[in-house]
Amino acid sequence: MATLKEVDKSSRALHSYLKDDDKCFFYEEYTSHAGFAYSNFNQLILNFKKEISKKASSEWGYKLGAIETIATWLANTFATVSRIKDITIIPIPPSKVKTNPEYDDRLLQVLKRTEVKLGFNLDIRELIINVKDREPLHKVSNRLSPEGLKQEYLRFDEACMVIPPFIAVSKSKNLGCLRQFHFRGYSSESHIRPFMVVMPEPISSLFLN
Repeated sequence: MATLKEVDKSSRALHSYLKDDDKCFFYEEYTSHAGFAYSNFNQLILNFKKEISKKASSEWGYKLGAIETIATWLANTFATVSRIKDITIIPIPPSKVKTNPEYDDRLLQVLKRTEVKLGFNLDIRELIINVKDREPLHKVSNRLSPEGLKQEYLRFDEACMVIPPFIAVSKSKNLGCLRQFHFRGYSSESHIRPFMVVMPEPISSLFLN
């Protein structure tokens, strides 16, 4: 079973969108551009990211297997959180809008499988939505900042407004992106208290705050 490790001072500089008071934990490390053979975790994440165009191929089973593995990790972690039923889980949207045939809801699939493994429903809400197609961040060299993502691509769905605490499932960069959103009725950033699940590409760390 995967266990959590903590991002400490020696490695915090590698995560520029983390603040000093953020507590960040991760399961494993993904190494960009290293390929499948580099590590079992690289293999897992690359399978997890297989594109929708592969759905009719024999490769699709590997994606489904990766979803099951990650859901098992999250279920084991969430089972130890006493307030898990009181926490809202927010999956960060993928690069494509829902009407695009390439839209990949893999994070939602992970969370739904996590519910099955836990044996009860979680409060999962798509609070942040993507309103414009973009290239996946792992395919571009000049990545947008959280502020840039918010201004051009992401919007806050007020129909999903909830009371904190929140869990956001996505990349570590999106903790910074979440901070760009101001929740109506809550004037202070301190009200966004993420128990955040994050992987480098795209789910590998747990933010506990």
